[in-house]
Parts: sequence; structure tokens; C-alpha cells
Amino acid sequence: MFVSSSMRRCIIGLAEYDTICTASVPFGIDGEYYPSIGYLIAPFTIEQWENNKHLPIDEFEKTIRESKEFQNLINHTFENQIKRGSHSKEDIRGTYIDLIRELYDVANENVK
Repeated sequence: MFVSSSMRRCIIGLAEYDTICTASVPFGIDGEYYPSIGYLIAPFTIEQWENNKHLPIDEFEKTIRESKEFQNLINHTFENQIKRGSHSKEDIRGTYIDLIRELYDVANENVK
């Protein structure tokens, strides 16, 4: 299957990130599907990573956090929580920011 660089990806839900696990994935997101566990949608696209990976972590996070795509992701995650009403948008946003920073660190560690 062709995967566009502007595409967002998903994996099956992880207990560590249950705050941002969703019951559904929007059309066009590629990844692993296992409905009974839920989904964890990536906080940024391949294109966003490629265009911004050179930035220091604080600037990278800010760029992602201020994007329209990120706001849409927060809204989708809030509206499609596995347990409706379990988490506020602020909790979801904070957990995604933690994930952005963790993914950034892991990706940059592998480059060294």
C-alpha cells in the first residue's frame, strides 16, 4: 500500500498512553487495526517530521502543537475516547505533548 508523507499513522493502543487511545481512526490513517484495544494515532505526520526534525525539541514541539492538524487530532481523540468523558482536552493535549517529546528523543537517539 502506498503511504503518503502527509499521512498520519496509528498503532494499537498502549496502556501507558490510555489517555490518548481512541475507539476509532479517521479515514485515511494507515496502521495496525485491532478494535477491541483501541488506537494510538501519531501526533505528527511523516512530512511534519521530515520538515522539522532539525529543530531543537522545544521548537519542534511548538511547531507540531500549533498546527491545525494537531488541533484536529486533539478534537478527534476527545470525541472518540474509549471511555467517553474520561479525559479532558487538556489531559489529552498534555499526553500528546509528552508523546511528541518521547518520539523526538527516540528518533534523535537513533541518529547519533
